[in-house]
Amino acid sequence: MRGDPRYVFQVVVRMHHVSRVRGLETQLVWAISKETARLSPEGIPYCATKVQSITWIQRVAGRVTHYASHLRHETSVDVTLGCYQQTDVSVVYATLHMGLDGLLSSSAWSEAASFSTPTTQQFTDPEPEGHNCYEGWEEDLLPEEREVPLLNLYLTTKRVEDIALRLVSLRQAFTTLLGSTLSRNHLFVAGKVLLGALVQANHMDEAKFILTYNDFVDYLSDPSKRNDIARELAEAKLRSP
Repeated sequence: MRGDPRYVFQVVVRMHHVSRVRGLETQLVWAISKETARLSPEGIPYCATKVQSITWIQRVAGRVTHYASHLRHETSVDVTLGCYQQTDVSVVYATLHMGLDGLLSSSAWSEAASFSTPTTQQFTDPEPEGHNCYEGWEEDLLPEEREVPLLNLYLTTKRVEDIALRLVSLRQAFTTLLGSTLSRNHLFVAGKVLLGALVQANHMDEAKFILTYNDFVDYLSDPSKRNDIARELAEAKLRSP
């Protein structure tokens, strides 16, 4: 177990191997299992990965005649929202094989599933009047994550880690870019190109988008609008960089 109180990891590694020698033929088999769990400050795992692999090698007179390896990588993320816990599980498989002809062949595939289960905060009788299952769920977040709770929830289900640190880094980067007129103009142009590509991909009105985007940039560039922008961000429980 390692890490600071906010980011604690528990790692369990298991290794097994077996060998057999018969004349000039030797067979080796080994299996490795590594489980990593990310724990909350209370010691509750909410993000876990399990990597399992098994490898088999056959050697005859010192020459490898057969080789086969199989890998299974599972990632599980738990997000508690009110009275329910959502679990997203994704599994990636990969295989590698070499036969007598000496040629290597490989394959890979993946699968994913998502399900929701009730937490311990359930009621056998009808739910008390005025009770909100989702009230207070943001209290478990770090201060930086609490500023963007819905974005944090979305990124967590996508198995993005260190969201609070990434948010701080992004704010510092944008503060630096917006501090320079040249960099700010490049940023606005890049945003137009990026969002314009999304508009084209969704077969939307590109001319209308360009007009709206230019009006938006003009609004952001107007010093007299800064107080209005700050007020709107505060009402949305966000803060400006």
